[in-house]
Amino acid sequence: MKVKRCTRIIIAAFLLFLILTFFLDKPDLLAVSLSLWVLIIWRYIIFFKRLKLVVKSVDVKRIIDKSLVRQGMICMVTTKISLTIEEGMTAIYSEMVPVGVQIEDGTNQTDPLFSGAHKLTLTYSISPISHGSITFPGGSVTVQDPFFETTIRLSTSSYNGPVLLVQPAPFFEKKRSDRQSQGVETNTIQVQRGSTIKTYRKYFQDDDSRLIDWKLSAKRDTLYVREFTSLESNPPLLIIDLPDVDQDYDEKHFSKLVMAISAQIENVAREGTILSLLIISGPNIITFLSHEYYPGSWMTVIREQFHPRIRLHHLYRTKQRIELRKIVKDFQNLNKNRVNNSIIRYYSLLNSVFKNHLLDNGKNRFSSQISRIFLSVRPGFITLYSLCDGDVSHIKEIAHQARFDKIQFVIQTTQKISSHKLCAQYSALRKETIEEIP
Repeated sequence: MKVKRCTRIIIAAFLLFLILTFFLDKPDLLAVSLSLWVLIIWRYIIFFKRLKLVVKSVDVKRIIDKSLVRQGMICMVTTKISLTIEEGMTAIYSEMVPVGVQIEDGTNQTDPLFSGAHKLTLTYSISPISHGSITFPGGSVTVQDPFFETTIRLSTSSYNGPVLLVQPAPFFEKKRSDRQSQGVETNTIQVQRGSTIKTYRKYFQDDDSRLIDWKLSAKRDTLYVREFTSLESNPPLLIIDLPDVDQDYDEKHFSKLVMAISAQIENVAREGTILSLLIISGPNIITFLSHEYYPGSWMTVIREQFHPRIRLHHLYRTKQRIELRKIVKDFQNLNKNRVNNSIIRYYSLLNSVFKNHLLDNGKNRFSSQISRIFLSVRPGFITLYSLCDGDVSHIKEIAHQARFDKIQFVIQTTQKISSHKLCAQYSALRKETIEEIP
């Protein structure tokens, strides 16, 4: 229950007259203050009675064009509302959106309705993100007059429903648009499957009838279809580089980074594709999700892990292999006749250590971890979100391995692109695609 401006003014006048009554000792002011309080109670009783009449008059009939849809497909919802608004009141009816569903087009809310009988129709389209049985929870009515305003949730059995059954979308599928079949343009989804049978399941509407296993269906007296193992795909890899908690960072840039990542995950969830997620903080790996399909798992990990972290390890002390080769080459070209023996022994020791490291194909721990992740995921596309503040040696290492494995690599950062061209620390990233987050 909310009080409107008129009610707040009356309450303020009531308190003012009540205070003046005690200070000025005038009974007339007390009578005025009590009359104002009676006015508020009287208006509340009138509002409550009219509110009950409005809620009783609400009749909702909701129709969906499909009772069974695939995950991520479009379903049209038509809601017919009839209600009567009492004199001196206005109302707004809103449809409550089920959990795991997003509105694609249309509106689920009426314009303000004034006194009188109304019959309205709301039409909007939804796209289910999660699979399973989805029940429409009903709606809500916001009623107000010049003194009070309240919202009533209509979630009983007479207002909720129907039930929408959402089937899980296949993991690996591609969409062929505008394909002609006997002169008719169609828009179908073809699942890329292998030749090995993975499992059997019950037949659903829109399943290919050629996949029905007739022997098993006759034995069970129910239609069953064969599910095949999917062909190997190359899902995208999303890398999130969290800032160092001990280093000053721009909170506005960090907020932009959060919004960009949320938008990217929302797009992937809408498309119904698989995503691999890697969260790091410098060369420290926080968590890793491989070939994850459900958006709820992505959002759970991001909610729990998306905050500045303590960086226990750094890579700015670790020399790159190209730098080690340069040191070894400089020692070989060193004129030993012009330096003393102590300097020669020092460079000889460095040369032996670096040379053995190069011959053993040695890598630091972070490089080995990234190499194993790339080998297990085999991503076709890598997007790295980072503030690019301070040391970027770990980003150089990821870019180097992506270039070696011939994987497209894009860096999304909040800094201006011109800064990457001017600063020497970004020289190793000039060959990569660097995009600025607006």
